[in-house]
Formats: sequence, C-alpha cells, structure tokens
Amino acid sequence: EIEASEWLGRPVTFGSAGQDALALTQNGPALAVITLGAEGAVFATEDKLAFHQPALQVEVVDTTGAGDSFCGAMAAWLADGADAQTAVRAGIAAGTLAVGVPGAQPSLPDAQRIMALMSRLPECCTLDV
Repeated sequence: EIEASEWLGRPVTFGSAGQDALALTQNGPALAVITLGAEGAVFATEDKLAFHQPALQVEVVDTTGAGDSFCGAMAAWLADGADAQTAVRAGIAAGTLAVGVPGAQPSLPDAQRIMALMSRLPECCTLDV
C-alpha cells in the first residue's frame, strides 16, 4: 500500500486499490499487487481485471516478516506455475501465519502450513472498477 502510494503519487485506500492496481499495470507489469494488511490484498492482471483476496482476521503478535512471507510465498507459487489468484492466496496465507509469531525468521511458514491455511481463506472476488 505504501509503495503503491509512492509510485502513483497519491494515497491508496481499500476503496481505490482496484483502480490503483490497474494503474500500476499500465507501467508494464503483468501483475500488480497491493497488500492491505487485515483487508488482504487487491491485485490486477494484464488483462485489465482487478480482484480482492480477503484475509482471515487473526490476532497480530508481530508484523515483522509478514511482507517477506507474502512475497516469498507468492513468488514460489508463481515460479511453480500457479495462476495469479492462487499465488496471491498463498501470499495472504503466508502473511497471515507470519503475524502470529514474534520475530522475522521464526515467523516464516513452510509450504504445508501455507497450503492448510489457503483452504480456510475467504474466496477471492472480482472488483468492479
């Protein structure tokens, strides 16, 4: 959210994130993801569609490592051939698991824990933008 705001030169909010993610794809990437903490993530694809992947509401112990967990899981799923929706879902699961543990390295979840939580996440939905 912070980086997208800096890149776009305007505040990014949950309400604007779909349009903002689409605007980021205008700069060339096939996928633009804006993480929104407890709200999950909004992402847009090169085919001009925007989506919202909600997160589970959990008790936050420490946010250190949550972004790294999100990015690492998303990248691993994409590298393994997953579509954007599944990869973002994996990222949300990893970030959610990470905030429940203090510290950076101890909070990094393994693939088995990520996959278990993915099945419990709310469904991803298309945004009207």
